[in-house]
Amino acid sequence: MRYLVLILIVASVVWTLTPNRAQAQPPNQPIQFDVRQLMSAGEFKATGLDKLSSGELDALNRWLANFTHQVFQTAIYGVLNNAA
Repeated sequence: MRYLVLILIVASVVWTLTPNRAQAQPPNQPIQFDVRQLMSAGEFKATGLDKLSSGELDALNRWLANFTHQVFQTAIYGVLNNAA
């Protein structure tokens, strides 16, 4: 039960943070993120992210997408292994 709650929380966070939910992502591909859409302009500036180059922002967005994908996959794997 604990893992089901975790899955629901992770799924809702991923759903909330997905910028273009209407555009389908290919299967097994991390969700595309843009940190500028995940925080307010004030938060973006306060964290110093406004000082990053476009290449650095792209790298951060890729890392964030991969990290989120790994967390989601790990949560799913845990639920499936405990359900068996």
